[in-house]
Amino acid sequence: MKHCSLFLILTTLIGIFSSYTSPASIVTDGLVSYWTFDKSNIGNKAAKDVWGDNDGEINGNPIVVPGKVGEALEFNGLDDYVKLTTLGNFAERLGTSTFEAWFRTSNTEDGMTLFKALDPDCDMGWGIDINLAGGIEDVRLDVGLFLFHVRHKNNSGGCSGSSSGRGLPVVNVTDGKWHHIVYSLDIQKDNGLLPWKKLKSVYIDGKYVEFGFSRSTERGIYIPFKEPIYLGVGKYEGQLEWYFEGTIDEVRIYDRPITADEVTQNYESRIPFNVEPQGKLSTVWGKLKSKY
Repeated sequence: MKHCSLFLILTTLIGIFSSYTSPASIVTDGLVSYWTFDKSNIGNKAAKDVWGDNDGEINGNPIVVPGKVGEALEFNGLDDYVKLTTLGNFAERLGTSTFEAWFRTSNTEDGMTLFKALDPDCDMGWGIDINLAGGIEDVRLDVGLFLFHVRHKNNSGGCSGSSSGRGLPVVNVTDGKWHHIVYSLDIQKDNGLLPWKKLKSVYIDGKYVEFGFSRSTERGIYIPFKEPIYLGVGKYEGQLEWYFEGTIDEVRIYDRPITADEVTQNYESRIPFNVEPQGKLSTVWGKLKSKY
């Protein structure tokens, strides 16, 4: 009888802990800043950076709504956005970096900016636009098209860069459903010799999008940007534009390109930051002892 009870306890333990299996937590190696937009991390017009020291400044009146993980911020497309600060000396390492977020939008009528990082001379260092095509002076609407920007100051004092997105597989990201985006840069300087390689890695909903690399015939200077990264709006010649209409959640910035396996890990994670899984051993064992 005693052996039977022990067998029942062990069987119950196995069943209980199996039921508490959770997706892996997010990747933290190289993580610079992380804004969950959970209600507990929003207050006094600030979005807490739960990993670093770069709390975002909330502008307009974006509201906290149910998100992909926990809560999220909903932007009205008119005047809502978040300043994510300059992230300290992060801009000096802009050549190796990753932006990641979940977002949801149904807007097919307007061009929108998911995020933009600015430098003091070129107005744009790094960013993603949605529903745009063409140059900044000649914009035409192309619903669902991503433009991935990388721009920097060159040695001659001018600005160099590119906006890429045409030719990518069509992904309907304006369908009102949650989508996951990862955009990484890896500027390889070939030991200081020309040409440079600009490697761009893009993952949409956990799937790699073939981007390849471009070669630069001139060395660039990745200088620290003096203005903050903007989330939910772009900025050109001092003017805010292309306000995002929709919901944004789980924004993370890394100081390195994250790997395909790490993208999968983050994509599959559903664990709210700082929330411990239920079913701790001490709690479960206590209940079993009282039961038996």
